Amino acid sequence: MSIVSGMAVDKSPDSENFRLTFELLDTAKPIKEQGVDNEIVVSEGKTFFDAARNAKRLLHNKLYFGHMETAVISEEIAKSGALAQLIDWFLRDIEFRETLDIVVAKGIPAKEIFHTHGISQPIVAYEIERIINQDSKITASTVEKHLYELYNELNMEGICPVLPAVNILTIDEKKTCQVAGCAVFKGTRLAGYLTPEETKYYLYAVDRVDGGLLTFPAKGNGKDDTTLEVIESNTKISFTFKKGKLKFKLEPKVIAFLDEIAEPLDSLDEQKIKELTKNAEVSLSSRIRNVVKKVQGEFGSDIFGFGNMIYRKDPKLWKKLREDWSETFSGLSVEVSSKIEIVTTSWLEKKGV
Repeated sequence: MSIVSGMAVDKSPDSENFRLTFELLDTAKPIKEQGVDNEIVVSEGKTFFDAARNAKRLLHNKLYFGHMETAVISEEIAKSGALAQLIDWFLRDIEFRETLDIVVAKGIPAKEIFHTHGISQPIVAYEIERIINQDSKITASTVEKHLYELYNELNMEGICPVLPAVNILTIDEKKTCQVAGCAVFKGTRLAGYLTPEETKYYLYAVDRVDGGLLTFPAKGNGKDDTTLEVIESNTKISFTFKKGKLKFKLEPKVIAFLDEIAEPLDSLDEQKIKELTKNAEVSLSSRIRNVVKKVQGEFGSDIFGFGNMIYRKDPKLWKKLREDWSETFSGLSVEVSSKIEIVTTSWLEKKGV
């Protein structure tokens, strides 16, 4: 049995065929002595399934996809609209897991991802899955999107999908894979990217932050010099439609620890804590607002699901807005009002000599 851990999807440079690169678990070597290693196999075909089956020309056994956790698609595939066809194959074939992750290779052929080295383990597909899975709790710099979630979003009213983006980082002449924010889609086609920093504030907007850090300028201007560790985050999303004007409101509420400040507090001065809190709230609101404006202006892609909220809560209104929603979304008024509670400052007491 040839066990597939991951797959990269590219267009063939020589034809209209799809080129698939498979990362296989190498079970021929003694695992107890050397651990699990990987092997790379490449094949082409007129369709995705055809390309996968053609890999049999190189292997004694057929490919087995029951343990595959990550599929990486190239920008060319993402821009072509072929994502829908790929998802169709994944969902029709009984071997694929509905929880597998689909990611976009930013600026490089997808196949190159599987020619890197994992830092935590040699199986690159599993390394990517674990990095993405833990991200919302640690750095909030990308998104996790399972196959079934992506399918649902592509078939929902008033929402466009985002996928994790990855690229390659070279450390001491060794190449490794890293997350690179998220890929924004308009329908089934790639529209552009959000950086890891921008992705963080997108996640606040859609209430998908479970931890991570918030940096901001302690005095309200200048460079970021203060860090909060986020313990809990919830964002309330609401909308109003009055006199023909549609308005959305985002209200993130964050509970955090103060973990770092450039100019340490000499005491637990209540006024200083209030000033820090206010500056953190202003910074968070501003950065969320900037990401919303960027997505509206550059992509016109409702990745926030504003349209879907209208569809669920006011179907009659959605019926009126649906046809021109992309244009309406781009000019939509979005207010952001953040609330942050610093529950501890971890104050260091100065002792005299």
